[in-house]
Parts: sequence; structure tokens; C-alpha cells
Amino acid sequence: MVSIPGFASAGYGFDVLAVPRRDVLSHDVNEFPALAAVPTVVFPAFACAFSGTETVDDAVYRVNRALLIGRLSRDPVPFLKMRYRNDALAFAHACVYGT
Repeated sequence: MVSIPGFASAGYGFDVLAVPRRDVLSHDVNEFPALAAVPTVVFPAFACAFSGTETVDDAVYRVNRALLIGRLSRDPVPFLKMRYRNDALAFAHACVYGT
């Protein structure tokens, strides 16, 4: 995903244009091979919806399910992905489930 800052549209709160990667959208490659070769969708979005480090799976979910890119009256869907490593819990699991 690429987001292009500086976008504005009267009456809407969008602040970026978003361009999904080619492999994120599900064009019919067999029927429309030319469409599959280039990014064909640019849509208004909110900067908080993108980190710039999305995996392909994250981007597919966000573009095809979470953002509702065809609905201009949509609210922001902030991006948040967290990872937490709990060494104490890992040790407890090793003790309980170990040999």
C-alpha cells in the first residue's frame, strides 16, 4: 500500500490517496491481463488506516474488507497491529508443557 499525503475533498475528512499493490486487488487476470499489470485503483482514505509496512495479507484484508473503499461516507478505520513477547509466560509454558 502506498498512501499519498495532501489530499483533500470538500465535505469529506480524507487526507490521503491510497494506491494498493497489484497483488492486493482481485482483478480477473485471465480475462483482463492488462488490468492486472498496473495499479488501477486509487481511492481517498485516512492516513491513520495505513502504517506503510503492511504485509500483503494485511493489505488484502484492509482494501477488500475493512475499509469499504467504495463508500465515501465511511469513518476512519485506524491501523493498529501489536506484538507482545512475554518471556515469563513462555517460560511457564515451557515448564508446564516441556518434557
